[in-house]
Amino acid sequence: MTGTPGSFGRLLRALSNIRNNSDRPYLLSNTVVTKSNWPALGATLRFILDQGMPDHCLLSNMAPEGRGESCYRTQTVRLWRWRHKIPALVRMAKAKKTILVFFGLPLCVFGRHGAHSNDRYFSPRS
Repeated sequence: MTGTPGSFGRLLRALSNIRNNSDRPYLLSNTVVTKSNWPALGATLRFILDQGMPDHCLLSNMAPEGRGESCYRTQTVRLWRWRHKIPALVRMAKAKKTILVFFGLPLCVFGRHGAHSNDRYFSPRS
């Protein structure tokens, strides 16, 4: 998905290095969600959580900037889809005692899970 050959292998090596480090740093994962990875989002989050070490998981809605600008209209996941998937994702993270927040989604899609909106605590960029 990154368009960078070998990036997943490098990610796995980095995770192994972190796992084997006696002075493990605080680990935050950030997954940008697109139509391409949406069908496997639950499995992706499960993979991240099963690494046994993320302290904080961020699932980001696409932003129309950088590489995302050229494919924003074709790759952005519709908000109603998020609304239906958020509860299951929150349950997965809670079961692993991992912080899970979402970026770039309006509060109206969260229902009773509004506390998981990263945007409530986010300072705008200048």
